[in-house]
Amino acid sequence: LNPPGDAKPSFYLVMSLVWAGSFITEAPTLGWISQKVDGSYAAPSMRMAVLELNGTTVAALEDARSRAELLLSSTCDERHDGDTLRAEACSDLIFDEGVWQTTYRMAVPGRQFGVFADNLPITFEQDSHYLKTLDGANVEPIAELPEAPDIPWAEGIGAAFAVNCITFSGVVFLGPGLRKLYHRHERRFLIIMSAFAAGALLAAAFYLILFEATHLVGTSSKDESVVTARWGSMVLLGFIAPSLFELAVQL
Repeated sequence: LNPPGDAKPSFYLVMSLVWAGSFITEAPTLGWISQKVDGSYAAPSMRMAVLELNGTTVAALEDARSRAELLLSSTCDERHDGDTLRAEACSDLIFDEGVWQTTYRMAVPGRQFGVFADNLPITFEQDSHYLKTLDGANVEPIAELPEAPDIPWAEGIGAAFAVNCITFSGVVFLGPGLRKLYHRHERRFLIIMSAFAAGALLAAAFYLILFEATHLVGTSSKDESVVTARWGSMVLLGFIAPSLFELAVQL
């Protein structure tokens, strides 16, 4: 790939396609956003081509791949903060190191179009999606290259079944002994088992459920007061719900 003689290797000759995504929109112009993550951009620039597609499937992206790679391997237009990315053309996005976010306007070549780039756009996301309409709505990809790997459902379900069988075997072997303890020390047994069950539920809540909830509680609203109210209400409701259910059953 290097030129002969003492000439320096050309970046354009060794560039490779890293990511591609297909999109659908009715808007003639969109906004492309690249942000600093942890104080710096993932790379000082990103090379990109925006092309019209005949569909939004992986096959449509593959059909346009050779055309995109040809454009990406040519001399591309430099684009800076606020510039417009031309359709059916290649652009070098030069990120402004003096600001935390660099934005561009993207001319859309058609209702169905693809973006081909030498870097993953999600590596430039801090708190905003990389592609938006001009009024701020996210534009999500329909298909992407490389394709997401197949999830090994059979292996996962089999492993879960094996773990559950091993767990259940403990119940089978301990059952007779626990039954004898229950009859000999009924009151003490109920107290200890109830405390154990409550501890297991609290451990699951604090180590698993609540932490995962922190990633989701703020997705539907950016208003801090709304997010705080929802978080506090759900946690308190989780504590009092068992008592409310018990009261309802006893009525």
